[in-house]
Amino acid sequence: MKCPQCDFNAPDAMKFCGMCGAVLVKACPNCQAENPLYYRFCGMCGAAFIDADSSLLPVSDAAQTIPSIQDESALPAEPLMIEGERKMVTAVITDVTSSTRLLEQLGNENWVELMNRVLNEQEEQVMRFGGVVDQFRGDGMVAFFGADEAHEDDPERAILAALAIMQAVRGIEQSYLPQTDLKLQLRIGINTGEVIIGGKGAKRQEELAMGIGITIAARLEAQAEPGTILVSENTYRLTKEQFEWLPMGQITVRGLSAPLAVYRPLALKPSTEIKSRLASIDFSVPIIGKEKEFEIMKGAVRSLAEGRGGILLLSAETGMGKSFIINRLLQYFLHQEDLLSHLPVEQRQVTPAFYRGRCRSFSNTWPYSMWIDLLIDWLGVSDISASRQEVKETLFDRCQQLWGDDFGDYYPYLATLLSIPLEDEYAQKTRYLDAAGLSEQFQWALRGWIEAMTLQGPMVLIFTDLQWADTSSIEVLQQNLAFVEGVYASEARGNGGSGFRHHPVLYLLSMRPDRNSPAWELRYYLETQYPHRLTMITLSHLDQEQGERFLNSLLGEGVLPDEAMRLIVKNSEGNPYYMVEYVRSLVENGALVQDYETGRWRLVRPITNLEIPANLQQLFQARIDQLTPEARQVLQLASVIGPVFWFNVLQHLVSENNSALLSLSDCLAKLLRENLIRERSQVVPLGMEYVFSSALVRETAYESLLNSQRVATHLRVAAYLEEEAGLENNRQYDGLIAYHYGRGGNTRKELFFTMQAAEAARQVYANSEALGHCNRALEILREMEAATDDEGQRYVLRTQIFDVLKMRQNLHYILGEVEAGHEDGRALLPLAEQMADDPAWMIDALLMQPEVIPDNRQDLPVGLEKARKALALARQIGDRYREMFSLMAVARISYMMGDPQAAELGQQAFELARELGDAKAQIDLLLALRDTYGMDDVSKSDRYLEEALDICSEKQDRLTELRLLAAMGDRLEREGDYYRLLVEIHQKRLQISREIGYRLEEGFAHMYCAQIQGLYLGDYENAYASAEESFKLTYRLVQSLFPLLRLAQFQIILGKTNEAQHSLEKAQSYAERGISDIGRAGFWLVKAILGNHLRDEASLNMALQACENVWKLGDQNRVSRQYIMAASCEACAAYLGLAKLATQPEAAQKYLRRALETSTGAYDIYQKFGFVQIIECTSEEVLFRHSLALEANGHLAEARQFLQRAFQEMMRKYELIPPSTPYRKTYLENMALHREIKAKYEATFRLRRRRKATRSGQTPPAQSEDKLPVQ
Repeated sequence: MKCPQCDFNAPDAMKFCGMCGAVLVKACPNCQAENPLYYRFCGMCGAAFIDADSSLLPVSDAAQTIPSIQDESALPAEPLMIEGERKMVTAVITDVTSSTRLLEQLGNENWVELMNRVLNEQEEQVMRFGGVVDQFRGDGMVAFFGADEAHEDDPERAILAALAIMQAVRGIEQSYLPQTDLKLQLRIGINTGEVIIGGKGAKRQEELAMGIGITIAARLEAQAEPGTILVSENTYRLTKEQFEWLPMGQITVRGLSAPLAVYRPLALKPSTEIKSRLASIDFSVPIIGKEKEFEIMKGAVRSLAEGRGGILLLSAETGMGKSFIINRLLQYFLHQEDLLSHLPVEQRQVTPAFYRGRCRSFSNTWPYSMWIDLLIDWLGVSDISASRQEVKETLFDRCQQLWGDDFGDYYPYLATLLSIPLEDEYAQKTRYLDAAGLSEQFQWALRGWIEAMTLQGPMVLIFTDLQWADTSSIEVLQQNLAFVEGVYASEARGNGGSGFRHHPVLYLLSMRPDRNSPAWELRYYLETQYPHRLTMITLSHLDQEQGERFLNSLLGEGVLPDEAMRLIVKNSEGNPYYMVEYVRSLVENGALVQDYETGRWRLVRPITNLEIPANLQQLFQARIDQLTPEARQVLQLASVIGPVFWFNVLQHLVSENNSALLSLSDCLAKLLRENLIRERSQVVPLGMEYVFSSALVRETAYESLLNSQRVATHLRVAAYLEEEAGLENNRQYDGLIAYHYGRGGNTRKELFFTMQAAEAARQVYANSEALGHCNRALEILREMEAATDDEGQRYVLRTQIFDVLKMRQNLHYILGEVEAGHEDGRALLPLAEQMADDPAWMIDALLMQPEVIPDNRQDLPVGLEKARKALALARQIGDRYREMFSLMAVARISYMMGDPQAAELGQQAFELARELGDAKAQIDLLLALRDTYGMDDVSKSDRYLEEALDICSEKQDRLTELRLLAAMGDRLEREGDYYRLLVEIHQKRLQISREIGYRLEEGFAHMYCAQIQGLYLGDYENAYASAEESFKLTYRLVQSLFPLLRLAQFQIILGKTNEAQHSLEKAQSYAERGISDIGRAGFWLVKAILGNHLRDEASLNMALQACENVWKLGDQNRVSRQYIMAASCEACAAYLGLAKLATQPEAAQKYLRRALETSTGAYDIYQKFGFVQIIECTSEEVLFRHSLALEANGHLAEARQFLQRAFQEMMRKYELIPPSTPYRKTYLENMALHREIKAKYEATFRLRRRRKATRSGQTPPAQSEDKLPVQ
């Protein structure tokens, strides 16, 4: 039988606990039979026990009396009042040994007198050291330190009290038992652990403490030797510096799985005193140890007046002073502005405007939250009485002031971003925008805001706590970093180089070094893209000298002795925030006292042996316990809302009447004065926003609540945000509502809002946030499915799981997590089989299978079979939409397999899409049909593109825009307009893919940018970096063959032939597995390029073999004849190389003839096409190779003609490159082919001029004058 007091397992026949003396049974009022205390009815006669106490029930029985938290009717209707707390408490349990022998020897009266003296002495010592006696049990006692009021040194106090009790008992023994062999000895067990402090009874006036911490103390008391104290490792660890110890090894405690290390305290180390009085201090933190960083920050702001923008990245751990130094910077320049305002206008310096956007710990689920906060700061809406209407009016006025007559182009989107209702005339601009369009307008409006603000003057944009930023906010920040350069207004609009000049921007960013944050990658982006503008500042820990200066600035010179300062700096590890907290604890414990007349501080007791708790949570709990009960409850309720909380939400939790409102305001004022919270600004409609001054404050307050209290409070917060806070049309709070419902145990509500949040994030392309919500939704759904036996409910849950898996699969693919996407697709099939009564699920599952979205050749037959099965099912049930999607899949896979019927199937799908009015599907199909003709039938290809563009007259989603851009670039590539192809097409694709978080598309956009920059324009350094990034983003796909081939080409050009060979070895497996014959042709062409670069006989023959492989693909009509043309070009180069190496004239002539044959074949194909549109070859290369082959075979006049054509083609493309770009230089000077053409042409031109001059009797021109005029 288990003791209800100490949990000791007593034998069944026992009536009292053998360890603590507690009663174990109760008598039936009817038959007098003995029953366990927790029985509600007599086990012998069935009579009811009217005093049954459910708190004594075994856990399994008691749990049945607790109402389900999902039963909302079980929530209390009255305002929430906290009853019971979870605390870290040090428990002291004592017991007199051999008390029965003492009773026998002393007699009842003397024994009672002795026991009263012992118990009184124990209570006196406990109270002396700040503890409380919970109860007396027989001849023992249970006492707590930290239960009613916590102190940071409660474990130390408990041991001091125990030592004092032992000493007092020895004195009692000497006075009561002189000259006898009787011994008066105690056993004491001490443990520090978590305890639940709660109430008992209807009015809950009697406090009870329960928990494993007390149980361990009881076990230690039972195992201690008579006359000794046994302390657990928990308590020892917190007090080992204050006492002398005797390690006692490990003991096994019944009920615990692991043995406990235990210690015996012997004595207090000298000169340690217990503090009990409290004080307060108003800290004014100076700039110490950060002077250099502060000067750098001031210099960056001053540079704005000189026209130089920049980026300041402030990085440091929590408590190192990031926000403080930013605030001091603001104070400095605001004060400077105030001083300058008294000077004449002509003498004033330009002072920048400062605007701040804050990130919050839960804001990573709110798209654009950082920028919303910035706009609110710009509006200056901070009055607690500000209403949504006032915010709208303020925004309206500010937009008019900023943009004048054009304000209507921006105001609707900024208002929508801020969730402000629009007037009808402006609402029209947003009403019909889809999510992609709205997201694009948000980004455009934010960029327009920065542009307009920089026309007014220099500006500092401050973004703090970026480690909590959402990815959408980070992306917008990256898009607008270029404003640090300062540009002309017309430049920003793409109209040239004249107009009003923008003042540059200084971005001041602060963050913690959190590797899991989206902002972590921002650091690397800034270092690589803006190294000339970036200044990184890391706030370091204070050294000893700086720490002592810091302490002296807090308290005054000479207040703390050197030894004490050294101890504080050491224990704080130089963290200024922790140092402040350590000093505050000295004040609260009475070691530091302030003279209220002079304001000076003085140390009233030595602290050479100062014990600072290892766990800062204890320090914060000590501060919290000094609050009034009302203020403490407000702090606890605020901790449930979150690290950031709002007045209106807190008011709802506390009460709804005016008197409670007054009390809440008083409590908040108290918390502000105690520096436990900080006031932020007004947030409509949630009221004034507050933040905890330390995460440890919030954590300590939150952990002090019982689970049941947390659950109930989370539910109240969620219900308020959902129903009463006016957020029903504001989707940015869905994630927060879901969080609170989840913590409250209402999984159905959590599921609903989680799915809402996922969809809202997906619609604005906040893909990472959407993925997180999908993950949580699936966890909930699967738990619910496992918990129900109702087949109807299971069916509904499976449909929801199916839909979330589909969304998550798409998100995985967009984010480049290909295998994870495949796994989700595979998981759909068994789900669909479980819902076989509706074939629509099976159709969708089949179409989402990895084989139907294939990446390698071996999946094609299986994928085609599944797509055809989906098509048959769709036609069977008459589902036209699913028939269309199935047809699209069949057509796509058929095209990949080289089936000539693919185009006809695609046309059927297109007709069905047109019938159904699905514009997006029509565009996708037209672009797919265009690909079936490609460059071999440009007229048909262009007609399909034009038709797609006609359908796309209205704004489409960003994914469709990406596909259209890729198609539109082909014409520019055929024309050789490479700069426009780079800037207008592929760099724009790169930008869009980043904006929407489409990682795979971003990878391929990097590849296209790389091949244009490098292989077409000669900027190899930047192109190589882009190619590496491309492969990094796409390596999970077989299609990463193409970025890998671009890397190999660059490695060949840069002379890294070993690396190129390694890249081609990796590429070969991709080429063999890949779907595209184009990929295999590309692989062999790059192999040929490498062979021609190496130029030895074996390598040249390798190049020829590679060309043979390409010709075979062309002869089988598996690739365009453009690839045959490129292979013929490379074969020509190989034959010319072999001719040079040949030792026999006959062999050399043979190679030369073959060179001319292959170059003629390449030229003939070029003539038929009229352009070159593959990356492994260019038009000028075809002409130049043919010229070299003609020359080598003795056809000199014709060779000169083709050389001239090659040169003219090269210069035609050169003229298309804007003169202001560096690409003109790299195009002519970096590219070996172009250098060779230019040199050959100049030499031929010079020789002909010399011969002509000689024939006419003129003096030939000097070599320095005989240069070809090149623009």
